[in-house]
Amino acid sequence: MFTFNGDSILYNETIIPLNDHIVYLDGSLSTDTVTKHPHVYNDICEVLQHALVDGTESEPMQVYIAPYVYWIDDPEATDTLQKADGYPMPYGMIVKCEHLHLHGLTDNPYQVVIAGNRGQSNGANGNYTMFHFCGDGLTMENITLGNYCNVDLEYPWNPALNHQKRTNTITQAQLATLCGDKFFASNCNFISRLNLRPVAGGDRSLYYNCHFESTDDALNGYAVYEKCSFDFYGSRPLYNTFKGGAVFLDCDFYSRMMNVETEAHQFFTKEGGPVTAVDCRFHSEYTNTAGIDFNWTKYPLPSLRCYSHQLAHNGKPLYINSIETVPLEHKELLKAYRLERDGEIIYNTYNLLRGNDDWDPMNRRTLIASAGGDYPDIPTLMTVTSSAETLISGEAFVKLKAEIFTFTGAKVSDNDDIIWSTEKSDNAYVNLCDNGDGTCIVTGCNSENTARQVLITASAPSGLETAIALTVKPFLQPAPDFSQTPQLCMGQGALKLAYSLASGKAEDQSDISWYRCIDAQGTEAVLTAVSRFENPEASYLLTAGDAGYYIMARITPKSSLSEPGTPVSLITEKPVSSEAIDNPDSFCTDFHSFPNTKQAAVNPGFWTIDYFRPADTYSFGSWDGVDTETPWVYGYTGNGCEGCGLYQGTQGARLMYTPVNKSYADMSLTLTVDPAKTAGQGFGSADQYMDICIKFDTKYLSGYGLRIVRTRAASNAVSFILIKYTNGEVTSLSEPIIASCYQTGCTIELKADGTVLTAHIETTTPQLTDQRQLGWAHTVYLEAEISENEFGGICIQHTGSTGTGGWQNTTMLHTLEFQYR
Repeated sequence: MFTFNGDSILYNETIIPLNDHIVYLDGSLSTDTVTKHPHVYNDICEVLQHALVDGTESEPMQVYIAPYVYWIDDPEATDTLQKADGYPMPYGMIVKCEHLHLHGLTDNPYQVVIAGNRGQSNGANGNYTMFHFCGDGLTMENITLGNYCNVDLEYPWNPALNHQKRTNTITQAQLATLCGDKFFASNCNFISRLNLRPVAGGDRSLYYNCHFESTDDALNGYAVYEKCSFDFYGSRPLYNTFKGGAVFLDCDFYSRMMNVETEAHQFFTKEGGPVTAVDCRFHSEYTNTAGIDFNWTKYPLPSLRCYSHQLAHNGKPLYINSIETVPLEHKELLKAYRLERDGEIIYNTYNLLRGNDDWDPMNRRTLIASAGGDYPDIPTLMTVTSSAETLISGEAFVKLKAEIFTFTGAKVSDNDDIIWSTEKSDNAYVNLCDNGDGTCIVTGCNSENTARQVLITASAPSGLETAIALTVKPFLQPAPDFSQTPQLCMGQGALKLAYSLASGKAEDQSDISWYRCIDAQGTEAVLTAVSRFENPEASYLLTAGDAGYYIMARITPKSSLSEPGTPVSLITEKPVSSEAIDNPDSFCTDFHSFPNTKQAAVNPGFWTIDYFRPADTYSFGSWDGVDTETPWVYGYTGNGCEGCGLYQGTQGARLMYTPVNKSYADMSLTLTVDPAKTAGQGFGSADQYMDICIKFDTKYLSGYGLRIVRTRAASNAVSFILIKYTNGEVTSLSEPIIASCYQTGCTIELKADGTVLTAHIETTTPQLTDQRQLGWAHTVYLEAEISENEFGGICIQHTGSTGTGGWQNTTMLHTLEFQYR
């Protein structure tokens, strides 16, 4: 308990006098009371914006806060907050103060609530963040920092202060960032859902006895957490980690994933990075899945190593079985995190955080010293760099260099005892020469017909590890000659490049590209088909756009054991005739040979492959699109995307097909896609969309289509709307339908039949439980009246951000078919 005495506070039997460096905040006080006392406030905004003076380590700026709910702005506000100039996101408040301490006057942090109520597209344009703190020595204790955009605020001590969340849609609603060093939170709660950011960004951060509630991309990726508890409502609470990573000591993780049926895996990170978990416990109570797995990250890099000691799940020992896991049992490295003295466990936060100024927020320096040994100086991170990623057997070597760092990033100079190794199965492909100074020379000796990826591990006696993957190519031979001279052959609706290589048992990996040209000399060649994944594209299906053009094939001979040879070009003797095209009124592709390089021209019979930012996206909170030479990418990704396909290489990626010049009547389009998002939201942020258009004028951007948009009304579904384009401006032709079918195996059908436009969308993915409970449709049918036009173009415009790894927010296109009737 505490007592306010006008010019002082009595708290825990200690009298705390108020002055310029010590102020009191109590939201229950009247304005008259506050006016009578110079260092007393009832408004947190007034305190943090006008009452602070810079403190020092010996005399910090201290704010003592009485139990209450303190809103940093009006929770009922309906305006949209924009980001300020010079800042990357919209902040509720920017607080500049050295050595600021915020103390809740209670042992129960739920009683002192500092609250916000905005989020992305819900009161803010961008990833709203309540605070940006500037200054060293920020300390918080006994408080709750909560963004109640997605979470109900319940305050049982005064139910009149309860507040209902702004939206049921889980959106980016963040707490705080920090520009400074030495952040310490003790007995605090950090509550939101998506992108929690519990005072993230500090040079050194320690959370002790704190509680966190979040979904994904949420926690501080460079911090120490001791005796903390976490409610994970998503599968990847950390976006990534960096430097020494995230260290969890004696923590409890409660896995409460909302869509566990889509992926029964609880990871720590989305993007990867070092994580250490010591004496930690996982808890789960799922009833709709046979079991749940725990791991560090879904797509680990070869270099990733994470450290574990005495983990448990629901009271039973948990062993994370992966090459990335280094158990700390019986390793000297364990003492960097945990010591035992006279049966007492001591967590070595002094070693982790002391840096070069002996920061010791838990006052353990003397205790650590009394344990004996050099325990304040144990490094926790090893990295390895390489002079190249690919190694050719019999040719130049690759040099590897290992480096060791303390948790705070100081490089350790002594690397003489590094041990370099490979798996036994890889010994036949590389030779390692340890230089004895933390470096290693690698030479290749691959005698097989194909390249081999080899994992090389660096380890230290303490238990530190890292690794690097090298692609080791075989001993290369000269480029193969042609045993059959290449020639172009016209087949049934297609051209074929006939040839053979004198390459023995080696695989043919020739690169073949196809072009349209205006004459037999190859003038104005436009790329129309490519080879990928070292599979020669030896045939070329003719389409309506080829009529009247000469078709050129360019082959660069290569085998799996050779360097590329000299390209050879062949071209048809005459232009392609209309009669040579089997199906001039249809087009079908699985994108495997579809060019992904920029082709910005809009010409009849050609694809436009480019970057374009529609006018209605200028209201987006952020935009990461760039006019790149590869606006689309073909390949494999992950999450909800199965196999390989064509996906966005930049925000604003666009595909358009301009048909040959004539009048077009009815047409239809079928597109199959896999969104990478697995919860049904489709895109990275609200209002991002993909338009699929038919009966389209690609020059003036007019026609009809379907818009698929991440709606503000749901975080596990999208909205489908029929639309009309008029010179680039979009109007709706139908009411939006919120539906859950924009998931793996989604088929989208559009038809323009006279004056009727229809869309049918369905998926092979079963509807999730939460989507069904919310009543979202799982199959969509839309219909609208349109005016007939003579256009025959199509357009696919994607305005979503690409996300983590350049793909985790994207939509993969698998097949596209359109036809005219």
